[in-house]
Amino acid sequence: MLFGLPATELVEDDLEPFKFTHVVYQKGDLLGKLMALLSLAPIFIMVSYATLVASRRDLRTISLVVGQLLNELLNTALKHWIKQPRPVALVRFHLGSYGMPSDHAQFMFFAAAYVLLFASLRWGQPLYARAGWCLAAVCFAAAVALSRVYLMYHTPEQILVGALVGSVAGVAWFAVTEALLQPSFRAVAETPLARWLLVRDCSDCRDVLTAEFEATRGPSDRSLGGRLPARGHLGSVANARKSA
Repeated sequence: MLFGLPATELVEDDLEPFKFTHVVYQKGDLLGKLMALLSLAPIFIMVSYATLVASRRDLRTISLVVGQLLNELLNTALKHWIKQPRPVALVRFHLGSYGMPSDHAQFMFFAAAYVLLFASLRWGQPLYARAGWCLAAVCFAAAVALSRVYLMYHTPEQILVGALVGSVAGVAWFAVTEALLQPSFRAVAETPLARWLLVRDCSDCRDVLTAEFEATRGPSDRSLGGRLPARGHLGSVANARKSA
């Protein structure tokens, strides 16, 4: 019995997997298992996005999440417009979904393109650190995309088109954020609702992590009776805004 139903009533044809986490690979294939884990990367990234939005409440992060969701809508629209099927090898697991362009490739290369531009133009870290993050983002995106070919969920052409569309969309959304959205972030952060939700604009701070560390060190040092001077409340942001 299962939830009051006889087990014999569970017919395979009536079962439907949850698509977002359903990945199949050849039994005993360790590389296939690794590729299956890589295929779950977009889900882990969306959870990371939600965590960042909830904990940091920065408008630029919120903008990135909005752009990523719009990118997913674009992928869905393109799939239903092109209507190219997935590879036939695993057709019974695809449940009639289309494959052109690859949603995984488009998702990952959108994120990689945005990270590359942000690290290159906005992040106040040494060149080697920025280059390392850019290389890691591109390699990770490529690995996830290739996993979909290895697992026979997409053809190489579907992966390439997805990577191209995602990269263009990521560059376009970064440009929209810089030119149209970012100038209004400060005004949005000062609205009553944003202040109540503790939403903030960190666009003028080129290294938020270091600024937050310095801001919390001052009170910590004073509470311990130390003689170190307080380092201010996100001083990097304040100084940048005064000079802007």
